[in-house]
Order: sequence, then structure tokens, then C-alpha cells
Amino acid sequence: MSMLRFNMRDETVALGQALIAFAVVMLIMVGITGTVYRMIAPDGWIASAFNRGVISGLVAICSIGLLAGLLWFRRGAAAFAKRSNATEIIIIGFAGAGALYLLQSVLNNLL
Repeated sequence: MSMLRFNMRDETVALGQALIAFAVVMLIMVGITGTVYRMIAPDGWIASAFNRGVISGLVAICSIGLLAGLLWFRRGAAAFAKRSNATEIIIIGFAGAGALYLLQSVLNNLL
């Protein structure tokens, strides 16, 4: 195949794949930021845990810190070439959460 040959179908497929990948990355980013916002918002999950009592709020914060620490150590132990099924599930979960947050935002603006 010559370098000068241009195939419109191949370029269209590549552009479509790039747009889909961009949309998925944006959904993942919205999912992560939406989840963090729901945790630290004034009426979020951590605030509601502290409304039940100081001990339960501290337990919630410590469990989040423990989870973050375990994920940090796991990141260093695992090679980047090997991705587990748990990683794929987490990524899909954040993409789904991003789609849900966008849907809620659109519905709240329409109503």
C-alpha cells in the first residue's frame, strides 16, 4: 500500500473510534468528579455520616483513607501491562456513574 493513497473509509472509521474513545473518557472523568463531589458536598455522603454521629463520620473517613491507601499500594505492586477484571469493572462503573450524573443534570435542567 502506498503512503500517498487516501482511503476515506479508513479515515472515517478512525475518526469514529477516536470520538467514541473521547466520549468514554469524558464519561469516566464526569463519573469520578461527580462521585468526589457527592462525597465532599455540604449535603454529601461524608456530611450525612457526621450527622449520624462523630464516630460514624470518622469511621467513614478512615475507611475511605484505607481504601485509597490500599489502591495506592496495589498500583505500585501491579505492572501496567497486566490489567485485572476489577480494574475494568471500576472503569465501567465510573463511566456508568458519569452517564447517570449527566442524565440527572439534563433532567434537572429540563424540569
